[in-house]
Amino acid sequence: MRIPSLIALVLLAGCIAPVSASRPFEIIARPANALAVGVHGTDRVAFDARVGIGRAEVRAPDGFPSDVTLRFPGFRALERVRAVSGPRSLTCDLHRMENRVTVHACKAAGIAFDGALAQDERGFELSLPSGFAADTLSIEWVDQFR
Repeated sequence: MRIPSLIALVLLAGCIAPVSASRPFEIIARPANALAVGVHGTDRVAFDARVGIGRAEVRAPDGFPSDVTLRFPGFRALERVRAVSGPRSLTCDLHRMENRVTVHACKAAGIAFDGALAQDERGFELSLPSGFAADTLSIEWVDQFR
């Protein structure tokens, strides 16, 4: 490889993957391994639930990005998801109606929400409203009530 090509490659790599100066999230989860940071960047983050029933308190010393997604990879069922940050809350519950398809209904307080709990072959995903998370984010989930 020629020197100019090597320099261009190094410069390009620096533009693609900037180093983030933000401090990591602080996660207190029950059980301890219940939640992991799935994707972290300067403008979005995803939290992956690793167990069927859990809860977590997440603190972001430098603040949360505007786009926060809760993911439940591998989950075949999800009865309830609840996220709370300051005066804002979002709860999605599974509603079973006789002779009808089951649906997830989401209710928000303190913030507008027009999204839904999405399901595909990989599991479930919930994108929180932009700017939902402040300094702390509480998350609770239940795959199936026993």
